[in-house]
Amino acid sequence: MDAVLSLFPLDALGAAALVCVLLAMTALGAGIRPARLLGAGLDLSPIAVALGIALVAIPAAAWFLAETFGLRAGALVGLLLMGISPGAPLALRRSRDSGGDAEFALVLQVAVAVLAIVAVPVWIMILGAVYGREAGISLALLARQVFVAQILPLACGALLAHFAPEVARRVAGPMLRLSGLLLAGVALLILAHVWRPMIAIPLQGLGASVALALVGIGLAHLACGPDPARRTTSVIVCSLRNPGIAFLVASANGLPEGSKVMIMAHALVTAVALAVYVAAIRRFVPESPAAKA
Repeated sequence: MDAVLSLFPLDALGAAALVCVLLAMTALGAGIRPARLLGAGLDLSPIAVALGIALVAIPAAAWFLAETFGLRAGALVGLLLMGISPGAPLALRRSRDSGGDAEFALVLQVAVAVLAIVAVPVWIMILGAVYGREAGISLALLARQVFVAQILPLACGALLAHFAPEVARRVAGPMLRLSGLLLAGVALLILAHVWRPMIAIPLQGLGASVALALVGIGLAHLACGPDPARRTTSVIVCSLRNPGIAFLVASANGLPEGSKVMIMAHALVTAVALAVYVAAIRRFVPESPAAKA
C-alpha cells in the first residue's frame, strides 16, 4: 500500500496523481489576470481570519476531537496529520468550480501553502511533546513539496497568460478537463486499493473525521465575512487539507500504516461534506458580484 499512498511513488498511480495536480494548477495559473489581481483591493481582514482557521483553529480542533473520541494508533495519527496539513493543491480549482472569488482564492491559497512550511513543523513539535514521540520534518522538504505542486505550476500558467494570452485562453479549459478526468480515474483506482482498510476504521475514527470536517466548514462559514463568494472560498481552502503533506510526514517518521488509511478517509469525508455545503449555498444563498465577475 505504501507504493499507492506515498507522495511521489514510482508507479503509474503516483505519476498520474502528480500530473493531475500540475495540469490543474498550471491551467488555473493561466487564468490569472495580473492587472485585476493587483487592482482587486482585497481586504486583508478575511484573509487573516481564514489563515488563523486553516493554520491554528483546525489543527487545534483535530487535537481536541482526537482526544474527545479516544482515538488510538493509526486513526489518531492520521486525523492529527490531516488536521495540521493545510493547503490542498486542488482547493483553488474547487473554489473556482464552486463560484468562489478567484482573486481572493489565489491570495489565500498561496498564503496558506507558504505559511504551512513553518506551521506544520511547529505543530509536529507540539504534538510530539504531548504524545511523547520524537518526530519532525525537513523545512526544505516541505518547501519543495509546496513549490513543485503549487507555486511552480501556478507561476508557469501566469507567465503563459502574460506572454501568450490567446494560447493561455485556448489551453486552460482543456487542461482543466483533462486533469479532472485523470483525477477521477486515479481516485477510483486508489479507492479500489484501500476501500477494505477504510471500512475497517473504527466508528469513533469516522465520527472524529466527520466532526473535524464540519468544524472546519462551520468556522470558515461563520468567521469569514458575509460575501458568499469569499466565504465559499474560505470554507474550501480552510477545510480541504493536504494529503501530500500528511503522507510526507508519515513516511518521514515511519508512522503506522493505518494512519495513511485514515488520511485517505478524511480526504473523502471532507470532499463529501464540502459537496453538501456548496450545494446548499447554491440553493439558498444569492450569488455575489465577485462570483459573477
